Amino acid sequence: HRLLRCVLSSQGYLSVTGIMRADDVLHDLVAQSNATAAERYSYDYYWLGVFGDPRGEGAWGLQLDGHHLALNITAIKGKIRVTPTFLGANPVENPSGKYAGTRLLGGMDTLGQELLASLNAKQRKQAIIADKSPGDVLAGPTKANLIGKRQGVSSNDFSGEQYALLADLVDEYFGTFRGDVYDAAVADFRLDLAEGIHFSWLGGGTDKP
Repeated sequence: HRLLRCVLSSQGYLSVTGIMRADDVLHDLVAQSNATAAERYSYDYYWLGVFGDPRGEGAWGLQLDGHHLALNITAIKGKIRVTPTFLGANPVENPSGKYAGTRLLGGMDTLGQELLASLNAKQRKQAIIADKSPGDVLAGPTKANLIGKRQGVSSNDFSGEQYALLADLVDEYFGTFRGDVYDAAVADFRLDLAEGIHFSWLGGGTDKP
């Protein structure tokens, strides 16, 4: 936890630890019908890896992986990069107990929904690349070929309002990290944005997966 607080903002630290705690809620929900399957979900079911030597001058990295969470933090010559980062939630909203109604990643979810809703018919047809959630992350070991092709609607086709929504969404996403790390991540994103990026959507809208 002290290590996480070194790279995450206060907002990000609450989001990340909230995602981890939500696995205890998911464990109890799944255990009602399948005790064996429930064992894969828990606050303790996370792994922390350190690559290289943080005390030396060479490149090193930190990785925190678990259900609905993947942080990849790399330090090279004094510069810190934090992509790819995956933040998810299940359940998104706690359905019962004394914390019923608490919601994870609400800011990102709301902004993503607003950006989707702002698309015209042509943009929406380009953006929605699957009517159902894939049920798993698309990128990862043995899956590199799945992300080679650009899909979705290009930011070059966005209106001013859509562009602003995208900027707010990215700001919320990288706001997971502390100030100097956030600044570097946003600067990198703006360079990509100048060339045009793609926004794509998989699954339903509103409260659907």
